[in-house]
Amino acid sequence: MSRGYKTNLWTLPRVAALIKDLTGVKYHPGHVWRLLGDNGFSCQRPERRAIERDEPKIRHWKRVEWPAIKKASKEGRTLVFIDESGLSTRPTRVRTWAPCGQTPVIQETFGWKSLSMIGGLALFRFYFQIHPGSIKGPQVIEFLRHLQRHVPGKLTVVWDGAPIHRSRLVQDYVASTAGRVVLERLPAYAPELNPVEYMWGNLKNHHIGNLIATQAWDLSMQATAALRRMRRRRSIIAACYKQSTLWPE
Repeated sequence: MSRGYKTNLWTLPRVAALIKDLTGVKYHPGHVWRLLGDNGFSCQRPERRAIERDEPKIRHWKRVEWPAIKKASKEGRTLVFIDESGLSTRPTRVRTWAPCGQTPVIQETFGWKSLSMIGGLALFRFYFQIHPGSIKGPQVIEFLRHLQRHVPGKLTVVWDGAPIHRSRLVQDYVASTAGRVVLERLPAYAPELNPVEYMWGNLKNHHIGNLIATQAWDLSMQATAALRRMRRRRSIIAACYKQSTLWPE
């Protein structure tokens, strides 16, 4: 709802103007925040959502396809969510306490180095690998082999439709497993349905936020240690499933 504004930015003056337009009652903007608070509103940072999202398809997937995937997992297959993410020696900036009027400064290098992570969540077990550069088909296959070594039986892999997941190299490898690995795709532009996304978010915002690491090996070591700590805490994994709304009953 933009009410004629070019941006979806609801400032107190704009809310005051909206109240006047709708009710004829004029409020000073400085008083509007009390009204908003009394009516259950708070100032929040919006989430990003792709314009290309197909909401009916996402609802259909959650209502029809996801229950079928879960049913298959109860017939002898282990359900594994997989996702990739990036890391950089340029730190993720998060809020921190500091004296009033003294904005904290994080020194960083503009010649930052990048790493990539691939992770899999199988109920309360979390597996991951960290690679230099970007994740490509060979790294995906290496991770699938890693999962097969550590998770007994058949696997149902749930992931998005990224090009590396649809590559011929990965598809040929999955076919070579003779049914031990089966792929299921999340709906397009719906990363919030993958619980691994929240593992990455927890890592970057709560465990290595504001980390100053000038070398890729140091960043990798810190991220590895943090992820190992996280996977030992069932409460973190449970929270990731809950946020995805795909809690496995």
